[in-house]
Amino acid sequence: MFSAAYWAQAIERALKSAAQALLIVWGATQVNALSVTNWTTALNVVISAALVSLLTSLASLPFGPSSSPSLVVPAPLAPVRPVRAATRPASHEKE
Repeated sequence: MFSAAYWAQAIERALKSAAQALLIVWGATQVNALSVTNWTTALNVVISAALVSLLTSLASLPFGPSSSPSLVVPAPLAPVRPVRAATRPASHEKE
């Protein structure tokens, strides 16, 4: 939690959540599913989404890896084995 990587990931998640909330509010307004008369209301929704995302990252600390705001422990990367290039058969010229 006290690492720069943790906070960079948590802030990235919060910004993504805020952008998603803004798109939802804007899209719902465009199809008249939601009536936002002033954008202060929309801004409150966006800020709330970012705040909830940060709180979710903090709440996941006891369950996930301590260096990440995620609940999921990433799987270790499998070693990559080199692959031989396919060889072409010799071409026969017509005479």
